[in-house]
Amino acid sequence: MAPRAKSSKPLTLTQASLNLGLRVRAARRRHGFTQERLGERLGLSSNFIAHLERGSRQPSLHTIVGLARVLGVSISSLFRA
Repeated sequence: MAPRAKSSKPLTLTQASLNLGLRVRAARRRHGFTQERLGERLGLSSNFIAHLERGSRQPSLHTIVGLARVLGVSISSLFRA
């Protein structure tokens, strides 16, 4: 029987929020969007986008779906480790 691989520790909410924010920022920049433009496309404030990218806000499921749609990425790609 093969040895079991060590399971990695689950991410904390803070780590997950930071990772999500970094992925959103990278995708936003790839598309050439400002925080203001992305916010307009989603019906959100640029302030919320800034907080999201810093990991200090957690988006709703509705916002996550919108982010994926506007940024042209899969939802899962926003959360991949």
